[in-house]
Amino acid sequence: MKDSGLLSQGYILILAASFFWGTSGTAQTFAPEAATPFVVGAVRIGIGGGVLFLTAAVRGKLPDIQTWPFKLTFLAALSIAAYQLFFFSAVDITGVAVATVVTMGSSPVLAGILAWLVKGQKPVTSWYPATILAIFGCVLLFLPEGETVVEPSGLLLSLGAGSVYALYALLSKDLLKGRSADTVMSMVGLIGGLLLVPIIIINRPEWVLESRGWQVAGYLGVFSMALPYLLFNFGLILVPVASAMTLTLAEPMTAALLGILLVGERLTVLNYLGLALIMLGISFLSFAGKKAQQN
Repeated sequence: MKDSGLLSQGYILILAASFFWGTSGTAQTFAPEAATPFVVGAVRIGIGGGVLFLTAAVRGKLPDIQTWPFKLTFLAALSIAAYQLFFFSAVDITGVAVATVVTMGSSPVLAGILAWLVKGQKPVTSWYPATILAIFGCVLLFLPEGETVVEPSGLLLSLGAGSVYALYALLSKDLLKGRSADTVMSMVGLIGGLLLVPIIIINRPEWVLESRGWQVAGYLGVFSMALPYLLFNFGLILVPVASAMTLTLAEPMTAALLGILLVGERLTVLNYLGLALIMLGISFLSFAGKKAQQN
């Protein structure tokens, strides 16, 4: 029962992280017109990484530099930074719908494969049907109206985003062994932010200085970057990598619901069916996982 309770806590933390990640798209709609998605991603991780590091410093959670695994940390930070570049480039080329479906749909599968090949951790039985349901739901959720042009380069970039997203989860799982989640994120977030500073400097995002600009940038950095990544890492301590990535499919579900409630977007019947399938897949994984732990 104790293990079941810890697993439930892990699920809740990852679902909470997915909720905050899912608010980023809606938040970006309030940014000034000069805020391009590519630069927004760089600003988001720059602010988020700085906040994570400062928070850890204030709480006395900074690591012992002499014993810290910087190689592994750099790879995790590079994965976060690369995700911003891959995903927002894919959105620019092939559109939000296709980029989101391919990125979010491929990451759970790739995470399961990576964990199996690298760690020998075969996904639990419930992961397979839950992931299939959630991915199919994601496809229906972002099924666009009318003709869709799928650019091969955009697909490759989306797959790249899904790959580094899955790689980040796998690397973080190793970093979290014997270390606190906030200490790990302080280092990963800081290095990831520093890696994208050149992009911020080159593009000179003056829009951040505007009233609406700094408010949106602050929200994205704190509530769609720093907080959810911290929650995700706390949850990752308790949940297998493959299952954790399937649970993150709650992110596009959140984005769709916020689009309806705050932006006034309308969904088709198939889109609503997609929402239901994602919820069904996540629920199935959660209940089956807790039942297996109890047995």
